[in-house]
Amino acid sequence: MITNILSVIMSVFNGQEYLIKAIESVLCQTFRDFEFIIIDDGSTDNTRNIVKYYQKMDNRIKAIYNDNNKGLALCLNEGIQNAEGKYIARMDADDISLPERFATQIAYLEKNPQIWILGCNIFYIDDEGNRIKEISFPSDSIKLRWNMLFGTTGLLCHPCAMMLTEKIKASGCYTDIKSSQDMDLWSRFFLIEPLPIDNLQIPLVNYRWHENSFSMKHSALQHQVSSQIRLNTINLAFKRDYDLKMVEAYRNLTPQNNEYSKKELINYMTNWLEVLDDFKSMFKLSNSAVKDCYEQILYKMRNYTSLNPLALFNCHRVWLPELMPKIGFKRSVDLFVYKLKRLKQVNC
Repeated sequence: MITNILSVIMSVFNGQEYLIKAIESVLCQTFRDFEFIIIDDGSTDNTRNIVKYYQKMDNRIKAIYNDNNKGLALCLNEGIQNAEGKYIARMDADDISLPERFATQIAYLEKNPQIWILGCNIFYIDDEGNRIKEISFPSDSIKLRWNMLFGTTGLLCHPCAMMLTEKIKASGCYTDIKSSQDMDLWSRFFLIEPLPIDNLQIPLVNYRWHENSFSMKHSALQHQVSSQIRLNTINLAFKRDYDLKMVEAYRNLTPQNNEYSKKELINYMTNWLEVLDDFKSMFKLSNSAVKDCYEQILYKMRNYTSLNPLALFNCHRVWLPELMPKIGFKRSVDLFVYKLKRLKQVNC
């Protein structure tokens, strides 16, 4: 039974440093019809006392206290199972929701029932709360879906998400994995048409970027798990059997230092184009609709190919004529032209 339109869910573990500001940013929202479920995940600092204090101050807060640390996914699932709202808003214990966040997101979701998961842009802030820069997330469904397959960034900012409760429960909620629980959840909606995911193009959350944040401390793990989720999405959606290195090669941030063999590189680059063709076919997209995706692939391919066979002695690259039999004449010409344009830009 829905007793509130909104359930706010926040899990916190030893988050005393920023917790007060996070809680107050929720309690001070212009939209006030919500329950606020806070899960203290076995904290050993002053977190529990802070939660208890605010629980006494505001009857919208429902606290769950774990004796032992269970991890983010299980805590969020516990919160979801206790949620009574039509929508669920995620919140992290070191971020700050701007006052109009809930009102703005709910208004959009009420007008757009085809959207089940809604994010927004964010402001990066430092330890002191100073704004560093604004970060935007895509709204276009093609870009969002492509990001699920080969993106180097998140689909949307997890602690900014507002979600339709019944759809999240029906999807099975979060998987208990070490990282990228959000990407795992979003990927289950990849094949649904129209894509029920969107991002508001306005910043509604101050997202704290600090050395103790999970993303900073475990970036390598996050990248690895995210790559595996993307591979699973590709193989399941397109009935393929690619290996993890294919996705990792695409998402490699230092391709000039790769250790792949020439044969592997040729296969990976061919696979990327196969995925693009599958993507176009599945969602009935024109070449112009996937132009950005194609150019992104060309950008990635340029890092693994060489126009000069003599340059191959000192780095792991493929001489372009060796790639041509696999990708065809036209795409080889496209890659050749693209590399020349990029070289001209660099030299300028």
